[in-house]
Amino acid sequence: MDVEKIKNRLKIDHSEDDNLLTDLYQSAEFYIRTSVDSSLKTEDFSDVPIFEHAILLLVGHWYENRLAMSQDKSEEIPYGVLPLIQKMRGLNYENKATKK
Repeated sequence: MDVEKIKNRLKIDHSEDDNLLTDLYQSAEFYIRTSVDSSLKTEDFSDVPIFEHAILLLVGHWYENRLAMSQDKSEEIPYGVLPLIQKMRGLNYENKATKK
């Protein structure tokens, strides 16, 4: 996803944090993907629309809580991300079971 789409989703109208947003997106993508199944590749989620949604929720949370004074909140996973991860785990398990 390009940085303009991320900024649009997060309602950010400046470009000072473009590199940060790109880094956060890549980190969130890795976090979500490996939380579902560490053997999967990003391409494996191409037909799973909630994958992008979970990533953007996490990017938004990390972006909003990036300052040192908000460190206590940064440890928490935002509401909605964990259920999306669990749903994707279920879909992955189901896909593996049907391929056997």
